[in-house]
Amino acid sequence: MNLDIAGGRVRTIAGRYELVRLVGRGGMGEVWQAHDRTISRTVAVKLMPLDPDDRRGADALLREARTAGALHDPGVVTVHDVGVDAEDGSLFLVMAYLSGRDLASVLRQDGPCPVPVALDWTAQVADTLATAHAAGIVHRDLKPANLMLTDSGRIVVLDFGIARLAASLTRSSKVMGTLGYMAPERFDEQPGDARSDLYSLGCVLSELLVGELPFPVSGPIAMMRAHVEQAPEPPSRSRADVPAAVDELVLELLAKDPHRRPADARSVAGRLREIMRAPEGFRDRSTVPVRAAVPAQNTATTQTSVRLKDLEVAASPSSVATADTGRLSVSRRRLLWAGAATAVVGGGAVGAVAWAGHGSGTGSPPGAVPKWTFQAGSMIDRHPTVVDGVVYVGSSDGNLYAIDTVTGALKWNFRAADGILSSPVVAQGVVYVADVGGSVYATDIATRTTLWVVNIGAAVSSDVVVTDGALGVRSDDGATHLLDAKTGKSLWSVTLGSGGGSPARSTPVLANNIVYTIGADRRLYAVNQPSAGQMWAVGSNFVTDIVLDDYQLYVGDQDGTLHTINSLSGAELWSCRTPTTSFSSSRTSLSTPLIAGGMALLIADEPCAIDLRTGTVKWQFAANRLFQPSCAAVGGVFYACAGTTVYALDIATGTQKWKCDIAGGKAATVTVADANTLLVSDADGALFALTPPGSV
Repeated sequence: MNLDIAGGRVRTIAGRYELVRLVGRGGMGEVWQAHDRTISRTVAVKLMPLDPDDRRGADALLREARTAGALHDPGVVTVHDVGVDAEDGSLFLVMAYLSGRDLASVLRQDGPCPVPVALDWTAQVADTLATAHAAGIVHRDLKPANLMLTDSGRIVVLDFGIARLAASLTRSSKVMGTLGYMAPERFDEQPGDARSDLYSLGCVLSELLVGELPFPVSGPIAMMRAHVEQAPEPPSRSRADVPAAVDELVLELLAKDPHRRPADARSVAGRLREIMRAPEGFRDRSTVPVRAAVPAQNTATTQTSVRLKDLEVAASPSSVATADTGRLSVSRRRLLWAGAATAVVGGGAVGAVAWAGHGSGTGSPPGAVPKWTFQAGSMIDRHPTVVDGVVYVGSSDGNLYAIDTVTGALKWNFRAADGILSSPVVAQGVVYVADVGGSVYATDIATRTTLWVVNIGAAVSSDVVVTDGALGVRSDDGATHLLDAKTGKSLWSVTLGSGGGSPARSTPVLANNIVYTIGADRRLYAVNQPSAGQMWAVGSNFVTDIVLDDYQLYVGDQDGTLHTINSLSGAELWSCRTPTTSFSSSRTSLSTPLIAGGMALLIADEPCAIDLRTGTVKWQFAANRLFQPSCAAVGGVFYACAGTTVYALDIATGTQKWKCDIAGGKAATVTVADANTLLVSDADGALFALTPPGSV
């Protein structure tokens, strides 16, 4: 039976696979998360419409099934089933469902990777290519969008749909693949062999390191010429912490002559791991990237590599540092730190205040270890943003502070005209922030000079968001504003809906030339970004920030219900009312949801988790305490604050791992800063940095 998914109903493929949510869409068709009725398991279903006059699509899908099925490697997705849906003739391919993000999304959302992480991921891909090449199979479309970082930290190579057996490859006039990653010989009507995959791998590694392709040109003709004629620059030209050995390998992989590239993928994997085993070769001890809505990377001075199984991250994409902005690797013995002298530096205090770490019971892990404390002049109301080892945080005292992540020392500060109650955004070397008086500021980080200031005419009621050169922000009068991020020039301003009041803080989301925002009537709107034309509107009484995860929108309403909405059609897929607390039947706050581990994690006065597949509550942490509507999730741990206590909960079960008291005022926000640092702010303007148990 086939039903209309846009209308909120379920479509079933081949009488067996119930489509749950759209995961992605590309040249090979759509990929859906689905439920296998027969075996009761979650699977991924690739759908491709069958053109009765053109069998190439069918051949490509069947070829993908045969190719992937012939490879026995942990880096290749398992194929369960393939066929044609009897009702509408759609070709379908059923595969193991992988929870995670493709590397194109990682680059878009996190920016360039720390060097050891980029090398580790690339080595995993090289291992899989070595297996494929040994079986005579060439991928021919290797790119970040076809590389999935699973929640377990494994890189899986996707879409062997245009792969062919190397033994059968012949000269062809049909160039298949993606221009930005295509080897020079492919433009000479050659289908490419294993060495062509190595060239594509070099493009991927270069992009992971510097955030852009080796040849950042525009237009297909210019791109083809660059691949054929232009000499690539070593990654260290754009990024000083790239070792010379990495430069050498990247340039070998990008050799114009296939015979000058490394001998095979196995040797590439070996060289990458050899570089990783020599930490003295790194100019900078980067470990893991901080997740943000803009390109960003962090440094950590205490380790040079991480176990990738710990790299799961959840965040609210609508806010640069909302809920969680990083990845965490945790360690360290129990310690009680109380009192120390405080040094005042440039208007901010750096030093220690009283902490009391404690576990959750007999045999439980110890609490967190204090690292440093920074004292702002007044309340820190929104999440800090961490980029390149610097914490950017605004205060209601009107200052934007730039603080060293490792030491807590003030690097510099910027004074706005009014109090700053929004999270900063960092993009392309510029930090953006808005004050409550309605002014939006763009400040160059290198020179610390203000590039432009624009007043939008009303108090700002949201964080700012910057995507693809556009800046979105919402004002208290219910209007959504779009500015040119480079100049501050207004692109458009629109007020959607009327009456009913507006949410206190709801940040727009910019993605795929669409702006998702809450109107003055508290409905969720999709607006065409270039024209400001309304596409659709849905719901009522929405009060949280909007989270976009793949093609699904998650937003909470005033009654404590979480709604999941298809971002393309506006159709609601499911809603779930969060549980009442252990101490009250009425809710006072609801946090922006975090998406991690197949669940939506949020604070409904108390922490809880909702299963994304079923839309039902999976667990609730009942502490008989009112929690702040601020949370973070990373590495299988969910962080939340109640009063002066920080709680660390297991994402899968909701059980307490540890808790830690801060001897400050009431905790306001909790944010993951880097591999070894958790940031907690309080209502009195203190920013506490602590090292969770397990960090090095």
